[in-house]
Amino acid sequence: MTILGITGHRELFHPDSTLISSFCSFLEHHKPEKVITGMALGYDQLGAECCIKLGIPFVAAIPYDGQEDLWSSDMKTKFYNILLKAAEIVVVTPGPYEKWKLPVRNCWIVDHSDLICSYMVEPRGGTKHCVDYAIKKNK
Repeated sequence: MTILGITGHRELFHPDSTLISSFCSFLEHHKPEKVITGMALGYDQLGAECCIKLGIPFVAAIPYDGQEDLWSSDMKTKFYNILLKAAEIVVVTPGPYEKWKLPVRNCWIVDHSDLICSYMVEPRGGTKHCVDYAIKKNK
């Protein structure tokens, strides 16, 4: 079984339609049996939407309880609608927000995946941390 983990920026530097087309093509080429997404705004959720479109099961790896608490109502609605279609929901570190929980979630995604696909335009933040860890783990 090939499990694909995804990571990417919250801010999308390219049109959604371009990213959706590109990631859907990637999925069709690599044919993962399951995808793991961290469910953050931006690329993580876009990736989950591609999985829904193509019928590929995905795991929503949520870093902590209430990840969506500070988001707008529209963002929360989108998040909940995606979660309804997840094959599995994992809260990696239960309990409220603590800064350390985000990199732990990133490592969990890498550790539970065979390969990683990233959308990283600028090497910074959680995406860079996740990519660096994936490289260290040869994924």
